[in-house]
Amino acid sequence: MDKGLLDEAISAYSRAIELKPELTAAHFNLAGSFMANRQLEEAVKSYHQAIALMPDYFQAHVDLSIALAQLKRFDEAMLAQSRGRALRPSDPLTEQALGLILLGKGEISAAAGAFAPRPGRLARLGALLDALGTALKSLGQFEESSACYRRALSLHPDSAAAIYNNLAGVGRQAAKPAEGPAVVRVARSD
Repeated sequence: MDKGLLDEAISAYSRAIELKPELTAAHFNLAGSFMANRQLEEAVKSYHQAIALMPDYFQAHVDLSIALAQLKRFDEAMLAQSRGRALRPSDPLTEQALGLILLGKGEISAAAGAFAPRPGRLARLGALLDALGTALKSLGQFEESSACYRRALSLHPDSAAAIYNNLAGVGRQAAKPAEGPAVVRVARSD
């Protein structure tokens, strides 16, 4: 995203919060804008504020876990991820967040397990390749990520829209300077 647009979004969300501090969505969206702008500490504060206003805000817990992992605050990241899992035990986003945390810690085998297919969820190889593409994208391995997404398209055509969305994100992130993993949202594929 263009730096000017990010600054504009941050300013607009901040103004919305000034006008209505209890607006949970504004805190969450401000956090996402901070993440995109690589202002990780500010993102963590905004995610915490969104969660304080709505303790069962699943996506805020998951995204907070990723922000904390990027800051290498892995114990806190695991706690946030587990809170997200408690809210939605079968949501694949919690497994993907766990995988990203474990990748950050350098626990590659454990991370691979987090991205492995689960019966009734990521049950097909295409979905696994989609998740692996997300992990590789977060590590800045854009060519490998693109290859996974392209293979996932042929194996998992019923999720083509979500996979194309993820593939487009590779190009967007590849154009940014590499400063560590970026927040990655993967559309549900089950």
